[in-house]
Formats: sequence, structure tokens, C-alpha cells
Amino acid sequence: MSFTVHQKPLRTNAFAGESGAEVMPEIVSDEQYLADGNVDPKTIDPVIEATPAAGSGVDTFTSLLSEVSGMSASSAPISENYGEIGQTLVVDLDSELGDQVSVTRVAAKTDIPQSTLSDDGAQKSLSVLPNGSQLMTSLHPETGVMVSTLSRKGQLTVWNALNATTEDDLTRITQWATEVDSRQPEAVEVQTVSASRQSELVGIQAASAAPSCYLTINKPYTKSGRVEVSNRLLCNQNGRIKLDSYIEQYRGLGIWVSKASNAAQKENISYIWVTASWKCSVGAGSQLYRTRIIQRSLRNSNGVWYETHGIMGPQVRLTCG
Repeated sequence: MSFTVHQKPLRTNAFAGESGAEVMPEIVSDEQYLADGNVDPKTIDPVIEATPAAGSGVDTFTSLLSEVSGMSASSAPISENYGEIGQTLVVDLDSELGDQVSVTRVAAKTDIPQSTLSDDGAQKSLSVLPNGSQLMTSLHPETGVMVSTLSRKGQLTVWNALNATTEDDLTRITQWATEVDSRQPEAVEVQTVSASRQSELVGIQAASAAPSCYLTINKPYTKSGRVEVSNRLLCNQNGRIKLDSYIEQYRGLGIWVSKASNAAQKENISYIWVTASWKCSVGAGSQLYRTRIIQRSLRNSNGVWYETHGIMGPQVRLTCG
């Protein structure tokens, strides 16, 4: 389904503080978003083309995220093309302590409803930073932290940390988001990786008899009031095998948020199943979900098989019940 961008007329841009200037996108209430003639973005199933992202702009932005957060990129950045909505850049970060944060950057072409950037029942706030950017924060005891900035250059950056559930987590990630917004308010130049170069992101470290693996990535499904998904990594040799699995929910305008995750590692085995499960909200209506895999590998005395780029599974629209 194509997405038609609703063009707003020229008016005073109170957000940017510039009288008479063409209005920039803003984070607005859901009521105002719909009153302006927009359709709830969660109801639109996007057609997505996802590829690994590259280029000096991506490298610089990823390095900035690592510098500010003290975390490292856990996989190669991903670019997702949403047609008229635009192109997103997704960078996954993790730390030696197991902290995980996903950062999405996209050029906003319309206003953004607050529900895209927060969970129902979350503690949330919307403010304007000294540089004119908008800051939206959301803290939920089960689904974690979302911190979003919308710069005066129209760049929306969303930080999503599923396992960060405290006020201290919210404060820390808000500091990171604010600093990145102040240092990189402009668009990030993204180059997509060609099909021939994508093979470089699949590694086999060893000469002969190296292991190889095959990933089965499935659609989420509902079961007893939960959204679940099970994925499998199957290899041709035994070894130390590792796989993670995420359930993501689509919020519209190119933004996906993690609702559940699970990771497992086993020794001296050739296959592994990993199931992620989330207790969904009955009565919330139809929602779009997908699986995302970030890390998968097998290591033994013959070498290492691994893939370093995130991979998104098929989309499915589910109703909790």
C-alpha cells in the first residue's frame, strides 16, 4: 500500500520560532494528527526494501552513537526504504554488560503522532530543547524506554531500549539522545550495500571443513494472549551456537519498536530454537508485527560461521486475544 504524504500549508512555525517560515514537521497529539487529515500510520502496512547500509555518513553517525553511549554496534547498520515515507537507518548497540539499544534515524516528512513514539500506559513527556529540537520521552515498566528527538532540520531519531525500565535508564538515554541531536541534527547520507558486497557480511573463518548454517525466520503468531515467535539456526557441525530473536511492532512512519527479545547460546550442538514472547493488550486492535534477528553464529575447532547484519522477518497483522 502506498502512503500519501499530507502536505500542510505555510504557517508560522512556533516550534522553530521562525515567523512566516514554512512549517517543519512536529511531534503532535494523536488528536491533532488526525484532525489535520492524516491517517493513523499504524494502520498502513508498509512495503519495505531492507539492505545493509554503508558510506562515510553511516560510519560517522555510528561512531557518534558509540562515543556518546559508550556502547558498540552489535551488527552492521541497516537501511530500510519505505517509498514515500522515506529511508530509515537502524543501528543496534550493545555493551559488555548486556545492555542493548536500537537507534532509528529518518527524515520526517509529516507531523509525528505521540503514539508512534510511546507505549500505552507509559510515563511520557514532550518538551523543546534549547536548540529548538523537540524531545519526547517514554518509560514503561514492561516495554522499556523510548527517547525521541526531532531536530529543526527535520531529522527524527528514536532510541528504543527494551530492557531499560528505570528512571536512571531514562535519564541516561535521554542524555545520549540530546547530545547526538545537538551534534548531528542534519540528515545522515546513507549508501546501500550492493548484492555482491552483502556476501562479505557472511563470514566463514577457516580454510577447509568450516561450518555453515541456515537460519529459519518465522512470522509472529498469537497464543493465549501473547505474541510469540520461534526461530531456528541449523548448522552442519556441532559447536558453540548462538541466536537472538526480537518481536517488533510497527508504529508507522518507518518506526518499529521492540516488544520482546530472547537470546540463547548452547555448547556442542548443531541447531538451536529461540522463542520470544510478549503479553499483548487484549482489545488494542490489529497491530503489525515482525521478527528481527541481530546475532547468529556457530564456533568450533574448524572455524566460525557468522552473519553481522540484522535481518527482518516477514510482517503479519495480529489481533491480541
